[in-house]
Amino acid sequence: MRISWRVIVIGLLAVLLAVFVAQNWAAFTAPADLVVFFSVVPAPLGLVMLGILGGVALVLLLLMATQRTSALMEFRRYAREADAAHKLADAAELSRITELQATLTAEMASLRQSLADTADRLRAEGDARGNVLTAHLGQIEDRLERAGIGGGEGPAVDRPGA
Repeated sequence: MRISWRVIVIGLLAVLLAVFVAQNWAAFTAPADLVVFFSVVPAPLGLVMLGILGGVALVLLLLMATQRTSALMEFRRYAREADAAHKLADAAELSRITELQATLTAEMASLRQSLADTADRLRAEGDARGNVLTAHLGQIEDRLERAGIGGGEGPAVDRPGA
C-alpha cells in the first residue's frame, strides 16, 4: 500500500503540534477572561483555541471524506455507464456482423445459382452446336458417298450424337 505525501505531511504537522502543546501545557491551561458576546467567562484560552483547531480539522476531514466518497461513487457510475455502452456496442457490432454474414450468404447463393444457370446454358449451347456440327459432318459424308469419294475406307469420324 502506497502512502500519499499529503498524509505524511499532515501526520508530521500533527506530531509537531502535539509536541508544542506538551511543552507549553501550563500556558494552554492558564485561566483567562474570555468575552463571549455580552458576557465575560473565565476559561483557559489555549484549550479553547485547541478545541477550535480540532473542530476545524474535523470539519475539513469530513468534507474531504465526503468529496472523496462522492468522487468514488461518480467514478463507479461512469464505469457502469461505460460498461453498458461497451456491451451495447458489442451487441451492435455482433448484429452488424450477423447481418453482413446473412447478406454474404444470400449473395453467394445468388452467385452459385447464376453460375449454375450459366453452366447449364453453356452446356445446352455446346450440345446444340455439337449437334449442328454432327449434322454438317453427316451431310458432308453423305455428299462424299454420293460423289463416290468416301466409300467408308477413310478414317472413322467419331460423332458425338451418333
